Amino acid sequence: MPKANKSDNCVVDIDTPRISQDTFFFIPELLHLLAGYLTQSDLKAAVLVSRAWNTIWVPYLYEKLFFREYQQTRSYPSMHSYGHHVKSLELISIEWDNLAFLINFTTSLHSLFLCSTKLSTFQLQELGEIAPQLRVLHTILGQRSPNPLECQMTPVSAFKHLEDFYWSALTDVRIDDILFVLKSCSHLQSLALAINSLVEELDEAKVEEIDGIKNSSLTVDVAPELVKVDDDGWASTSLRVLSWGNVMLGPRQSCLDDSKQPHPCIRRLFQHTPNLRKVKISDENNIGAQNWNCMFGNQASIQEIELALRVSVTEGGSRVGDSGLLNAVSKACSNLKKFTAKRMSPTTDEAFAEMMRVNHGLQKVNVKYTEFGDLALHQLAHLPPTLTSAGTSHSLVELDVEECLQITSRSAIEILENCLLLRNLNLLGTKAGTIELFKGCKPWPCAKVLEMLRIDIQPLDYQRWRRSAGSRQADMPPLKPYAPEDQGLIRERLCLFTSLLDLELKGEAMTYEILEDFSFALNLRKVILCIPFKALYYRMKQKKRIMAQERGMTLLLNWIVRGRVSYVSSRPVSIISAIVSRDTFVFHSRARHRP
Repeated sequence: MPKANKSDNCVVDIDTPRISQDTFFFIPELLHLLAGYLTQSDLKAAVLVSRAWNTIWVPYLYEKLFFREYQQTRSYPSMHSYGHHVKSLELISIEWDNLAFLINFTTSLHSLFLCSTKLSTFQLQELGEIAPQLRVLHTILGQRSPNPLECQMTPVSAFKHLEDFYWSALTDVRIDDILFVLKSCSHLQSLALAINSLVEELDEAKVEEIDGIKNSSLTVDVAPELVKVDDDGWASTSLRVLSWGNVMLGPRQSCLDDSKQPHPCIRRLFQHTPNLRKVKISDENNIGAQNWNCMFGNQASIQEIELALRVSVTEGGSRVGDSGLLNAVSKACSNLKKFTAKRMSPTTDEAFAEMMRVNHGLQKVNVKYTEFGDLALHQLAHLPPTLTSAGTSHSLVELDVEECLQITSRSAIEILENCLLLRNLNLLGTKAGTIELFKGCKPWPCAKVLEMLRIDIQPLDYQRWRRSAGSRQADMPPLKPYAPEDQGLIRERLCLFTSLLDLELKGEAMTYEILEDFSFALNLRKVILCIPFKALYYRMKQKKRIMAQERGMTLLLNWIVRGRVSYVSSRPVSIISAIVSRDTFVFHSRARHRP
C-alpha cells in the first residue's frame, strides 16, 4: 500500500519491486550513469567500502588521470597495478622519459593530452610505437625551436585509429606534413591547428643546416626525410571539424601571382576536405579575399562556423576586412545551423544581412561586439519558415547580439513576433530596450517558450556615454526613468515570459518598480537586476550595497541574494544577483563578472 514520506511530502509505493544492489551493479548503463555524478573524492571513499565495491569503482577512479611534472618515483605505485584502467591521461610539463614510463603502464589508453611538453620528431615516432591505439591526441609543445625539423608532425600518421588531433607548435609547418597525416589517419574526424606559420617548404637555410649535421661525424637525432604528398593520389578525408588558430600563411613559392590565385597551402588543404561540418577560425591571420573564397568554395556541407579574428597585414601590404570572409560564406555555405562571430572588425551590417538571407535554417546566432545591425536582424527575422519537430516555423532558437550598437527596438520586435521557437535572447548593450519594444498589440509567440532573457531598459533618446579623461560624474547625462504608465507596459510584456529560467535586466531607465513580482515565471532560477543611481560617493557605497541587499531579499523571498555596487558604462549601479533556493537543494552563490 502507498506510504507517505514526511521528508519530501510525496507518496512512495512500498509494494513496488526494488532492484537489489548486485543486480544494479551488473547493469552497465546504470553504473555508468551513476559514475557520472561521482567526484574523485566520492570514488576514493567508495573503493574503501568493501572488496566488492573496490572491484566495481576502481576502473572509474583511474579512468581519467592528471599529472603535473610527473617523475618516476614511488609516489604513484598504484599506477603499476591499475594502469590498465586508465583511458585518458593529461600531463603538464613532463619530460620524455617520464612520459614513456607512464605510457608503458596504460595499455588501454585512448586519449592523451600533453601541455608544455618537449617532444622531438623521434620521440613522437616512439610514442606511436608504444601507444598506436590512441584515438585522441592533443599536444601543446613547450619549446619554440628555430629549427622546424626538430619536431615534425609526420610521425602522427602512425596512429591509425586517431579521431581527434590538436597540434600547437610555435614553428613553421609544411602543408605536406598536414596532408600526410590526413591521408594516413583514415578515421580522423577533428583537426585543430595552432601554429606559427603554414608554409609550402621550409626555409632553405634551415634545411641546409640540417644537411650539414647529417654529413658531420656527430651522432645526433636527425629528422627523417621530408615527405611529399601527391594531390592526385587520393580524393578526400573523413575530416568533419577543422579549427584554425593564429595560423599565418608563409610566403608563396609555387604561385607568383598573389592577386588572383589563392595561397597554395589553402588550395591544397581544402581540396581534400570537402565534407567539413564545422569550421572554427580564431586569433590573428593574414588570409585574403581569394583565400576565403577557396576555403569555403566547395563546403556546402558546413553547418557550423565560429569566427574570432584579428586581421593582420596581407602579403600585398593592404589590410583586409572581415567582410571578405562573410561574402565567401554567403556564396557557398547555405546550410548553416550555427553561426558565431565575436569581435569581428572591420565589417558591415550589409555583409551580415546577405549571409542571413541565404541561410534559411539558422538555429543559433551569436554575433557579440560586431557590426551586426538592424538590416541583418530584419533579414534574420524574415527568413522563410522551415520544417522542424514542432512543424513548419522559423528555426531560430538562440540569438546573442550583445554590444551590437546598431540594433534598435524596431528589428528586435520582428524577432519576438516571428521566431516561435526562440529559447535564449541576449539584447544587452543594444538600443533595443526602449519603450517602443514593449508597445503594440501584436503577440510575442516565443514568450511561452523563452528560457533566457537579457535586456537593457533604455530611454527613447538613449546614446552610449563613455567617461573620458577630465570628465566628472556631474557631466553624465541625467537618468530618465519612464513614467508609471510606461513602466506598467514594460512590466505587462515581461510577465508574459512564463517559461523563464534566467533573467537579467539592466539599462539607464531600469528601476525597482518595473518588476516587483517574479511569480509569473514558476521555473525561474536566476535573476540579475542592475539599478542605476545618480552619483556615488565613497561614504555612500556601503550604504547602497546594504540597500541593494535588503531590497533584493524583499523582492525575492527565500532566494539566495547578493547585493553590491559597481559601474556599468561609467554609471554607478546597485546590482542584485539572486539564485533560487529550495529546501531539498543547496545552491552556492558565485560572484559574477562585472557587467
